[in-house]
Amino acid sequence: MKKNEKLLDAISLVDSSLIPELENAYEKPHRKWPVLLGALIVVVAAFFLLIPYFVNKYPFSPYVHIVTNGETSVREGIDAFTSKVWFREYTMEGVSVAKTSDLDMFENDAVIVDATAITRLPVYRNIGKLTTKGLNGGTSLCLSEEDINLALEKTLAIIGKKEAERRLIYVEDAPGGNYDSFSEEIEGIKAICKDESSVTVNRNGAIYIYDTAKEVTYAGLYNNYSISDPDNVKMLEEIYKRYAVLTGIRNPKWYLTYEGDNNNLGVKNYYLYEDADELRDEVVNHDLRYAVFSIEKDGSIKRISIYNDDCISEYMGDYPLITVNEARELLKAGGYYTSVQKKYIKEGIVSDKDIAKADIVYLAWGQKFSQPYYRFYVELDSAKMDTVTGFKTYGIFYVPAVSSAYLRDYNVAIEN
Repeated sequence: MKKNEKLLDAISLVDSSLIPELENAYEKPHRKWPVLLGALIVVVAAFFLLIPYFVNKYPFSPYVHIVTNGETSVREGIDAFTSKVWFREYTMEGVSVAKTSDLDMFENDAVIVDATAITRLPVYRNIGKLTTKGLNGGTSLCLSEEDINLALEKTLAIIGKKEAERRLIYVEDAPGGNYDSFSEEIEGIKAICKDESSVTVNRNGAIYIYDTAKEVTYAGLYNNYSISDPDNVKMLEEIYKRYAVLTGIRNPKWYLTYEGDNNNLGVKNYYLYEDADELRDEVVNHDLRYAVFSIEKDGSIKRISIYNDDCISEYMGDYPLITVNEARELLKAGGYYTSVQKKYIKEGIVSDKDIAKADIVYLAWGQKFSQPYYRFYVELDSAKMDTVTGFKTYGIFYVPAVSSAYLRDYNVAIEN
């Protein structure tokens, strides 16, 4: 896209309500100076609003003031780092399906399945303060209270909401946050709006907007769970345009992953991220920079979730990857991270016949380093689990995708 096309594209995002003087100028067409003044205001307003468009990956979004990960150009990573995975909850990570082929429903969870398609991916260091308490040595405090408040105020301004009350959310009040050792730490800040909607910004930069557009419905997106349906394409385009300023995404790409009805919200989720020409960038955008629109049965948007790992991380460089076959061998040798208890692994050892699926994903939340892992779906011993009759349960196992030469604490004798 040429620069002048970017300029016109960005100007189209400027809300006319930001330049009321222009409307007033045209109420008196016979006066020359008001017209010129209005035109000048348009130019000045566009100039200041467009600066982020050219200097930041995420213009206009609530993250503009804190996206500082330093990734101005791709470079080779040289510093070693830990590959250890911090699991936030003690619940087992896995899925239950009727047959192995049903795992194909999760194919959109990842962009690639093997490093033969790409030989290097970036690694990011979490620059937030790390506690010394909690599971596996602590969790990240990430954003400061000041940054959280500023992101919250920017979000409210972008969606045009008036807040009635603002609350601090502590770890003990957050979902799954029953960790007494650091329960008094701030999890995020929540604004209750006058129309009873709410906006929450978490310490990891995640933004959650609840009940923000009850007046607009997209029933087809709930009843016909498809992004290829022509009617759904139109509705998704409408949603994208409506929230383009909020997400900062310029080249939208949608995807679905099978989730059915979310038990907590009764919704179906549509994922949006920035499409990219380079596979490397698409993987990062897909996993670390995206938005989720949760649609209720009545077609209203129950929740908008926005994630951007850039706001809490520092680019370390691009690192060489191992292949899926190499990762499989490490998995069988015990070089994995998992929340699955060993008693549920068949005979206590992962074998080839039980490995059903593999792909590459980033883990970010609460991790000291955002890095790619091979994610394996491994069939577990259903006889020892509370699995529905006729179904199979697959546990999730992670093997670092970066070459072990750069991992300072990785070996095949990992304790899970």
